[in-house]
Parts: sequence; C-alpha cells; structure tokens
Amino acid sequence: MQGGRKLTRRQALIVTFCLLTGFFATAHPVLDPDTFWHLSVGRQILVNRTVYFEDTFSFTHTALWVNVQWLAQIILFLVYDFSGIIGLEAFALLLKVTIFIILFLALDGPPLTRAWLTLLASVLAYPVISGARPQLFSYLFLAFLSLWFRQLRGGDSRPPWWLPLLFLLWSNLHSFYPIGLGLIGIFLMGDWLNRRFALSPTLSPRLIRPLIIILIVSILACLVTPFGPFAFYQVLKNIFQSAGLPIEEWRPIAQSGHPVSLFFGVFIVLWVAAASLTPKKPDASELGFGALLTLAALSGIRMVGLWAIMMSPFLSEHIHFWTARGQTAPPKWIPNAFLAVAVILAMLVILTKLSPHEYQRAEQKEYPQRAIAHLQSLQREGTLSNPIRCLTAYHWGGYVSWRLYPKAKVFVDGRADYYPRTVMQDYLQLHGGQPRWRSLLTKYQVDAVLLPPKYPLASLLRTQKERWVRVYADKTAVLFVRRDERRATK
Repeated sequence: MQGGRKLTRRQALIVTFCLLTGFFATAHPVLDPDTFWHLSVGRQILVNRTVYFEDTFSFTHTALWVNVQWLAQIILFLVYDFSGIIGLEAFALLLKVTIFIILFLALDGPPLTRAWLTLLASVLAYPVISGARPQLFSYLFLAFLSLWFRQLRGGDSRPPWWLPLLFLLWSNLHSFYPIGLGLIGIFLMGDWLNRRFALSPTLSPRLIRPLIIILIVSILACLVTPFGPFAFYQVLKNIFQSAGLPIEEWRPIAQSGHPVSLFFGVFIVLWVAAASLTPKKPDASELGFGALLTLAALSGIRMVGLWAIMMSPFLSEHIHFWTARGQTAPPKWIPNAFLAVAVILAMLVILTKLSPHEYQRAEQKEYPQRAIAHLQSLQREGTLSNPIRCLTAYHWGGYVSWRLYPKAKVFVDGRADYYPRTVMQDYLQLHGGQPRWRSLLTKYQVDAVLLPPKYPLASLLRTQKERWVRVYADKTAVLFVRRDERRATK
C-alpha cells in the first residue's frame, strides 16, 4: 500500500507488553490457594534461619519436608513483606509479562506476526499460569531456553557457559528443572537424528562437544541444593503422587472440562497443519518436543503452559513461511493508533484490578475470611483451645495456616508431595463424607471443621448435633466445633 508503514519491532514490543499487561491483569487479584502456604513456608524459613525443620502447619504429618522450592518461597515472602499483597500481585504480573516478552523475542517472522502469536500463546497458557507461585520461575527459565533454542537454530555457535548457573538457581526455585534438562537432551538427540538421516541439522559441529560437557555440569549443578539428591526424588514423588489425586491442575486435559482444552486442540491442529504444509525438511528436535510436550499436556492440564512456551517458536517459523509473501503495509496512522490504545487499556486495567479493594472483595468471596475471624474471636474468649486441629478444604489449607498460624494446624494443605498417601486417602474419605468419616475424625482428634457449605461432610455434621456444634455459617463457609472441645476450654 502506497505511503503505508509496517509495525516496527520496537512498536510491536511495546504493544505486546501493554496488551499482555492488561490481559493478565484482568485475572487479578489472583488468590491462588498455593500462594498462602508458600508465604507461610517462606516466613518460617526466615524465622528459623534454616530450611531444615519439621512441619508445623499440619497435625497429620510432622516429618522433615524436603522442600525444593525454598528459595522461591523466600523471594515471594520478602516481596510480600516489603510491599504487601498488592506488591506481590504486581510482582507476579511482571513475571508473567516478562515470560511472554521473552517468547516474543524467540519467535520468527515480522513484528506483527510475533505480536499476535505471542498473545495467542498467552491466552493458551492463561488458565495455568496463575498467581504468585514458584512455578512462575520455571516458566521464566523455560522461556529463556526457548529463546536459546531459537538462537541455536539460527546458527549461534557460542557455548552456553551460563547454563549450569541457570540450573543451579532453577533446582532451588521450582521442581520443573528436570523438564529443562530433558528438553536439552531431546534437542541434542534431534540434532543427531537430523544428521543421521540428512534432515535439518541445527547445531554447529564445533558446539556439540562443549554443549554435552555443559549439560553434564548442569546436571551436577542441580544436586547443589540443601537436600542434595533427595531433592530430585522429591520432585518425582510430587509428580506421581499429585497425578493420582483429584487436583484440578493435574487432571488429564480431556477430563478437566476446561475451555482451554478446546483452544489447545486448535493449537495442535494449527501446528500439525503448518508443519505438514511447509516445504522444508522435517526437524527431529521439533518432532521430539512436540511429542513430549503434547503428551505432557494431555496427561495434566498444568503442562499446557509449557507447550505454549516451547512450541510457539516452531509454529512461528511455519506461519512466517506462508505469510511472508505479498504482505502490504497498513496506513501510517494504524501502528501509532494501535500503540496508543494498547497503552491506555493496560493502564486502565491495572488501575482497576490491582487495588486493595478488589483483593478484599475477592478474598471474602473465595475464602473463609469471616469464619476465620469468628474462630479467632472464640480463641480469644477462651472458648476454643490453642492451637486447634482444623479440618478444612484442601484448597483452603494454606490460607487457614497463613491466617491462623500458630493458633491452628490443618489436616492438609496444597503440599501434595509432602503428605503420605494414606493421609491423602483419609482426607479424600472425609472430603466425600465416606462411611469412615466418624472414625477418621476421632482418629486424628479433629477439633474444628471448616468447609464450604455444599461439601458432603458439612451436610453430615449438621445431623450430628450431639457431637458437633455449628458456630458460624455464611455463603462461603460453615464452621463446626466438637462439643467436648468447647466444654473443655470454658
């Protein structure tokens, strides 16, 4: 188009940054259930000045916890301690935006194509890249790996001497670091297959040996944690034990019923179609990544974010091939207008969503804030013991610990890798109001039960007035206290 001007790379970056900020901010405040117990653990580490301590948040299992996320929990708590909950929300928002800005840099094609593909990838990952949790650091490092793989495919022959340091940090921040090591291994194996079958070599021959050495050093760097090799065992335990529990983010995508499953299917079809129609030779690394990450995403919905970050650069290459021809520039005013609208929208969303009022409203809606305040008043009056053994919903466990510690201990919280399988099975029995619920409440000497009103156990306890007293109820939560517990403390 005569007199037109395409969106420059700088403009596209600014537009993408603003749209990502506004898009992710629409979900805030994100009161992720796991955020609260991460904050509790970070606070406890700083108070004890050690990562080695027996668990003090629950009464069902008081063993030493091999905590592979200790460094991230300290960082999150320090951010919260310095800037409050809104500062923590802003920190999480900044991490999410940074992840996808790095992905923008890893994509191929003109700036506008990079911008809209980055936004589509963020929409795909949106449901699983949630609040202030250590997994955000994993997504950040995966984005760096994605950018690095793109540079290698572009002919970069510089040895990545920074890689061991990245994995040293990663192994102390979050448990996804074995995935990063596996992806590098697949990339190397894919390059060997490309050479073996005359496909598309991606690595400079002089880089292969140093890269193998660096990978070995990176594996050894992952053992430099307070818990040594036991940390890796805990990572595997977390994966296999969590996958067997009815936790939403670990459910297979086909069983979740989440809208993201349909969008993920569209991405898969788009990637397969684009790769099939591209005249370039197949890339074994791309096929290996696609097979592993697609299988991971199908087995657990939380892995969809990994697929979005690692597979989007391959998708961008194929799309760029088909869109590179015949592009015309839009009128001059469109890029500037697009940029101005993006900036204004981002500012409006941030000012609206990142506010103490919004957080308070969301907390009262999603968590038993008023019920906990009532429980605290009973403890101040001496009506309830201190500390109290509280059975609460799995997704409320971390919140109750954060609000009531050390005056209450919970049955379980979000640390599925910490509790023995027998404890988790007993919780599920109680959660569902199964036949053993009475004996389990006695076995664990539960003093108080704090649940959403619609839980089966809440309905059962309403019929047990001779043993349990309902002391508080609202639309969000109902609180029961054992009768002899009340009498013993009057």
